[in-house]
Amino acid sequence: ESLGSQAQGTFPLLPRELVELMVELGEVKSHDSVYTPWDTSSQFSIAVHRLGAIPYTETPERQNVTRLVQLLANIEAPVHCTDPVVQPTALSQKGGLVQFDVALACPPFGMRYERDLSQQDQWCRFPEQTTSGTVLVVRHLLAQTKRRVVVLVPSTLLSGAGAEAQLRNDLVQRGMIHAVLAMPKGLLRVTG
Repeated sequence: ESLGSQAQGTFPLLPRELVELMVELGEVKSHDSVYTPWDTSSQFSIAVHRLGAIPYTETPERQNVTRLVQLLANIEAPVHCTDPVVQPTALSQKGGLVQFDVALACPPFGMRYERDLSQQDQWCRFPEQTTSGTVLVVRHLLAQTKRRVVVLVPSTLLSGAGAEAQLRNDLVQRGMIHAVLAMPKGLLRVTG
């Protein structure tokens, strides 16, 4: 939080209560492997580390802020500079995606990807042919998680047509939705 007051918009800081809520919803336990993509400010990494869990962070940000914050918090955890959807780094020796116990994520809103990403994915994560970053992020998180995914997404995922509707229908039919929480307006500085 101290670092955030100095950075003013350089990297997103989530309200502490939101981080705590997401960790609680993830039911993170000691020794869990926790996937924390887009955790640029290391808030999820620090929170799960305090519980005895093992964070794994991927972030497209090339700043050293993520690693610096972890060092200041006395955490030794991997930080990989990559776009998790385009080029995930958590791979098994056979090239498959590593399965984490829990995933906690607050990806950037409004991301778009090239359409061929969903068509040419070597891990078959994306049944929807879309450029929607929200849909691709949720599918990516599901592909890398065994037990529970907690992700902050824009409300358009709940009402959008096309790929958003296809994703919603699939998740509901497969019984994969545990809860949907609407957050108050103005919770994040980057969006209304």
